[in-house]
Amino acid sequence: MVVVMLACPIHYHYVFFIIDKECHLKCQECNFKVYNQGSLVYIPYSLESGDSKWMEDVFKVIGDELKSSDSDEIKGLTPDYVETNVK
Repeated sequence: MVVVMLACPIHYHYVFFIIDKECHLKCQECNFKVYNQGSLVYIPYSLESGDSKWMEDVFKVIGDELKSSDSDEIKGLTPDYVETNVK
Protein backbone atom coordinates (compact mmCIF):
# COMPACT_ATOMS: atom_id res chain seq x y z
CA MET A 1 0.00 0.00 0.00
CA VAL A 2 1.04 3.59 -0.68
CA VAL A 3 -0.06 6.71 1.20
CA VAL A 4 -0.48 9.69 -1.13
CA MET A 5 -0.95 13.32 -0.11
CA LEU A 6 -2.77 15.51 -2.64
CA ALA A 7 -3.81 19.16 -2.49
CA CYS A 8 -7.58 19.51 -2.71
CA PRO A 9 -8.86 22.65 -4.49
CA ILE A 10 -12.28 22.76 -2.81
CA HIS A 11 -11.29 22.41 0.84
CA TYR A 12 -7.80 23.93 0.51
CA HIS A 13 -6.12 21.28 2.57
CA TYR A 14 -4.24 18.08 1.88
CA VAL A 15 -6.12 14.84 1.42
CA PHE A 16 -4.51 11.51 2.17
CA PHE A 17 -5.20 8.42 0.09
CA ILE A 18 -4.22 4.83 0.59
CA ILE A 19 -3.62 3.23 -2.78
CA ASP A 20 -3.75 -0.50 -3.27
CA LYS A 21 -1.96 -1.56 -6.46
CA GLU A 22 -5.15 -3.37 -7.51
CA CYS A 23 -7.48 -0.37 -6.94
CA HIS A 24 -8.07 2.92 -8.71
CA LEU A 25 -7.08 6.21 -7.10
CA LYS A 26 -10.34 8.01 -6.17
CA CYS A 27 -11.28 11.40 -4.72
CA GLN A 28 -14.62 13.20 -4.81
CA GLU A 29 -13.12 16.69 -4.53
CA CYS A 30 -10.07 16.72 -6.82
CA ASN A 31 -9.13 16.49 -10.46
CA PHE A 32 -6.18 14.30 -11.31
CA LYS A 33 -4.71 12.03 -13.97
CA VAL A 34 -2.84 8.78 -13.43
CA TYR A 35 -0.10 7.79 -15.86
CA ASN A 36 2.30 4.91 -16.46
CA GLN A 37 0.20 2.23 -14.72
CA GLY A 38 -0.16 4.25 -11.52
CA SER A 39 3.45 5.32 -11.08
CA LEU A 40 2.85 8.99 -12.03
CA VAL A 41 0.02 11.24 -10.79
CA TYR A 42 -0.72 14.73 -12.21
CA ILE A 43 -2.77 17.13 -10.05
CA PRO A 44 -3.94 20.64 -11.06
CA TYR A 45 -5.25 22.80 -8.19
CA SER A 46 -5.91 26.42 -7.23
CA LEU A 47 -4.39 27.95 -4.11
CA GLU A 48 -7.41 30.10 -3.21
CA SER A 49 -11.16 29.95 -3.75
CA GLY A 50 -12.14 31.55 -7.05
CA ASP A 51 -8.52 31.76 -8.20
CA SER A 52 -8.30 31.46 -11.98
CA LYS A 53 -4.61 30.57 -11.86
CA TRP A 54 -4.02 26.87 -11.33
CA MET A 55 -0.90 25.21 -9.98
CA GLU A 56 0.23 21.82 -11.30
CA ASP A 57 2.16 19.05 -9.59
CA VAL A 58 3.40 15.69 -10.82
CA PHE A 59 4.24 12.99 -8.30
CA LYS A 60 6.07 9.70 -8.82
CA VAL A 61 5.09 6.66 -6.76
CA ILE A 62 8.26 4.71 -5.92
CA GLY A 63 7.60 1.63 -3.81
CA ASP A 64 5.77 2.96 -0.77
CA GLU A 65 6.98 6.56 -1.17
CA LEU A 66 5.69 9.58 -3.07
CA LYS A 67 8.26 11.87 -4.68
CA SER A 68 7.79 15.18 -6.47
CA SER A 69 8.51 14.70 -10.16
CA ASP A 70 9.18 16.78 -13.25
CA SER A 71 6.16 17.47 -15.48
CA ASP A 72 8.30 16.44 -18.47
CA GLU A 73 7.80 12.82 -17.39
CA ILE A 74 4.15 12.90 -18.52
CA LYS A 75 4.68 14.77 -21.80
CA GLY A 76 3.41 12.69 -24.68
CA LEU A 77 1.83 10.06 -22.40
CA THR A 78 -1.86 9.20 -22.44
CA PRO A 79 -3.40 8.99 -18.95
CA ASP A 80 -4.46 5.54 -17.76
CA TYR A 81 -7.15 7.06 -15.55
CA VAL A 82 -8.74 10.54 -15.31
CA GLU A 83 -10.78 11.80 -12.33
CA THR A 84 -12.67 15.04 -13.08
CA ASN A 85 -14.82 16.39 -10.26
CA VAL A 86 -13.86 20.06 -10.09
CA LYS A 87 -14.09 22.31 -13.14
